[in-house]
Amino acid sequence: MEEDALRVLGQYLKLFSRIQADMSVEIPLLREATRWGGRFNP
Repeated sequence: MEEDALRVLGQYLKLFSRIQADMSVEIPLLREATRWGGRFNP
């Protein structure tokens, strides 16, 4: 059972790392989009 928990934790950490990497790429794009979109907000 302990080995299963460690395996699941390892999978979680891999997935979390991928999500963090994706977010670090997307955050600048989202910031620029909100700045750009704010110009059109009445």
